Amino acid sequence: MISKEIFANPKAMASSGLLAIIPKSVLAGILATAMGLLVRKSNFWSLFFVVYPTMGILFDIFLHTFRDKLWKTLPKPDAIPENWETSSEQLLQYAKQLPKVRLMRLVGSLLFLPFFDFDRGSMALVIFAGLTGGYFICVLFDWVWLGIFKLKRPSFPFKIVVTRSRNTSYLDEMTARNSRQNDATSPGSSAWYAQKNIDSM
Repeated sequence: MISKEIFANPKAMASSGLLAIIPKSVLAGILATAMGLLVRKSNFWSLFFVVYPTMGILFDIFLHTFRDKLWKTLPKPDAIPENWETSSEQLLQYAKQLPKVRLMRLVGSLLFLPFFDFDRGSMALVIFAGLTGGYFICVLFDWVWLGIFKLKRPSFPFKIVVTRSRNTSYLDEMTARNSRQNDATSPGSSAWYAQKNIDSM
């Protein structure tokens, strides 16, 4: 179980949308498995991607309905990096209102219904297929609803850490050693002794 104190970390609160994927995926996986057993189909992933939007919408309805009670028990984030250009209150509002933004995917999915042929199969199944397919497409347009609801998405300062392998370090060391050996001004090097011999002749 995720501790409440984890949300005191601003990165955890800013990633609340990603954290919500975990319970949604677990619930969708359980339901997809149960459906597969009932209809005797082994194609788990096709059932999973059909069930996931439904689980996502129900989960986000719960989060949005009880948002005040849920977030009231969680600590506010502290030590927010300056380059995020956001405040503790803005970050809290972003995490708190994010389920509402995701629920707008359902509204966007309605726009895809006219492209489906209602003459094929039952109307309920066609509508369900349209909403399911449109849900994943509408994920790409969450930024539109963030702007409408005036929510500021925090930016993460990603740092790429390049870790050198032992082989790379060994090659660098050998290159530096050879460079020292060929430097006539470096006392004790091969080039230094060679230069001393030349000078003594």
